[in-house]
Amino acid sequence: MGPTAAKWIALVTLGLVSFTLGVIPIKLSSALKWTRHGCQKSPRSQLVLSALLCFGAGVLLATALTHMLPEVRKNIDDVITADPNFPPILKHFPLTEVLLAVGFFIVYGLDELVHSSLYRNQHSHYEHIEATPQNGPSSHSHSHCPPTGVVEQEPRPSAATSLIRNTSGLHHYGATECHSKHVVQSEAHASHSPSTDKKGDSGHGHGHSHSRRSSLKEQPMTATSGLLALLALSIHAVIEGLAIGLQNSTTNVFFLLLAVSTHKLVIAFCLGMEMCSGWGASRTTRKFHVTFMAVFSGMSSLGILIGLMLMGSGEPGGLLIQALQALAAGTLLYVTFFEVLPRERAKCHAGIIQYLSVLTGFVIMLSIDTFVPHGYDVDNDQTTTTINATTMLP
Repeated sequence: MGPTAAKWIALVTLGLVSFTLGVIPIKLSSALKWTRHGCQKSPRSQLVLSALLCFGAGVLLATALTHMLPEVRKNIDDVITADPNFPPILKHFPLTEVLLAVGFFIVYGLDELVHSSLYRNQHSHYEHIEATPQNGPSSHSHSHCPPTGVVEQEPRPSAATSLIRNTSGLHHYGATECHSKHVVQSEAHASHSPSTDKKGDSGHGHGHSHSRRSSLKEQPMTATSGLLALLALSIHAVIEGLAIGLQNSTTNVFFLLLAVSTHKLVIAFCLGMEMCSGWGASRTTRKFHVTFMAVFSGMSSLGILIGLMLMGSGEPGGLLIQALQALAAGTLLYVTFFEVLPRERAKCHAGIIQYLSVLTGFVIMLSIDTFVPHGYDVDNDQTTTTINATTMLP
């Protein structure tokens, strides 16, 4: 099997499996009659999902650092060596590492832009809620403890993570379980304290401010916010798919497919679960759910298709192709260190299990990369050959 056939298999498989895992929770929600507050995951299931996501983070880390980066560095060095007209000042420049960092910062910047737009939209929505007149002394208590205080105390999520967290009111999937328990305990303690009994109005205002914050956090994501978060997820998915489409051997294609799948498939299932638990299973939300998952699942396939077209229009070892692979490796690093690990470490789970999950994913992919031979497949005769440095010029 040549690399082109392998990429088409990866394109179809990754898209269909991620879509299927994303819509399975619709059937579960109908069978179990989930409501907005009726889908509380058990601690064990939360720990399993967290361990799977951390395992995927370890896989992505190993893929970026021990598979993609050394291969791209070697190919770029071969291009520089074979080209006598290459600028001398760049021959000792860490071009591969800089390109990886550029990919990291590009996705970081895009994520921040989407994040700021997302929270600007939500902030204006919350300001509208706060501007609604309230009856009784509870309205006065908001000035002493504004809702933004709770948000500032929590780890700020990335734009892509915001979608997963907001679909379920920031309670089921995000990093606020510990904080929510602390707030409940604080309210229970305050309700029995002498100062609360003596100052009825003040006690009422304090309790109401907490309930107001809870009502704010339980607001579902608006359409604009959902589209912005979908944009952030789509950018990541396209670049991850691009990394698969730019590979020049069958072995590398399936290696990258395995790496991306360990991350994307778990995310697809978690998204499906959170969307069902946050919005229920009505006909309208079900249609939105299916459409959303179709777009999300198709983005990785689109990235593979773009990589296929780029590989067909240029040399497999060309400088442009290698630069794109370095950018994709930087994206995988961003997903690992800014998307998965901070969110999972903020949860109320045993950190040692998450650490072991990351380490296991890293070691497994490192072992596969070490003991599975890699080469450059040629579609014509399906043999493995080494690309000559003279053919690697763009």
